[in-house]
Amino acid sequence: MARLPELPSGNNGNGMPVDADYAALSNQIAALKADLANITSTIGDMGRQQGASAVEAARLRAEQLKDMSAEQIEALRLRANDAAAQADAFVKERPAVAVGVAAALGFVLGLLTARR
Repeated sequence: MARLPELPSGNNGNGMPVDADYAALSNQIAALKADLANITSTIGDMGRQQGASAVEAARLRAEQLKDMSAEQIEALRLRANDAAAQADAFVKERPAVAVGVAAALGFVLGLLTARR
């Protein structure tokens, strides 16, 4: 840090000695340095707190999404089981129609996938 130059002794024109002005200025500069250090520390603490809050919020959201995913997977599994049960019941009730539908689907898929 740069040092202030030595000021000559005497008075500054308003009756106060130059040494007293220099000492007062030095004290104010020291107070400003302390204030800046406190402000820097406070801003750092705020940043750490906000970062921790953001991490916690992201963790909670990830847990919520995980829980939602598990619920949605279970709901889809139940729907698939219901659809399979309905298809099984339909095949047992109307086997001829089921064979006809299967043949029609096979024919359509064959047309769609045929190379030309």
